[in-house]
Amino acid sequence: MRSADKKTEKTKKGKKAWDRAEKWAEREPEREPERERQAVKAKGRQPRKDERPAWLKQKQALKQKFPEGWRPPKRLSPDALEGIRVLHQQFPDMYTTEALAEKFEVSPEAIRRILRAKWEPTAEEEEDRQRRWFNRGVSVWQRYAELGRQPPRRWREAGVPASPWEGAPSREKDHGEEEDADKIDPETISRLQAQMKLAKSLV
Repeated sequence: MRSADKKTEKTKKGKKAWDRAEKWAEREPEREPERERQAVKAKGRQPRKDERPAWLKQKQALKQKFPEGWRPPKRLSPDALEGIRVLHQQFPDMYTTEALAEKFEVSPEAIRRILRAKWEPTAEEEEDRQRRWFNRGVSVWQRYAELGRQPPRRWREAGVPASPWEGAPSREKDHGEEEDADKIDPETISRLQAQMKLAKSLV
């Protein structure tokens, strides 16, 4: 009995849905003029004007573009930042935002922010900034030295330990090699120099 009741309920529901569809199909010609009127209204209607101030539009666009906030992966030194401003100020046609972004290998958004910034440090702030940048360089080259890269002389003099990679041959000459170099006759030396010149010219 229950299964028969369920079947009749389903057929009733199906009939109701079918009846609704037929009613909508009958009303369709009646609704056509209404749709046309709405389309004409939409065409004549002016698009809603965005009355937000420019700074707010820019802020919301950047928030959408950078949800976590502005954190550029590459940082430029204070000298590089000043150089970017000077280049753009002196040669705006040649050093556009895109050209500077390509030259300094950062995003155009980073260049736009650098050029837009009006802040100038005082003498004390500039000194502190240079000191922090120098300390950052020391820590970066300490990490590189741990990975096996040879730090430049400037950073070695600043206290970064020069830890050569264990697999690389040592650049320092042994005393035995120096003694052997003294024993080489001048003719062999001149022949080796000629071979070096020839090799450089071929390359």
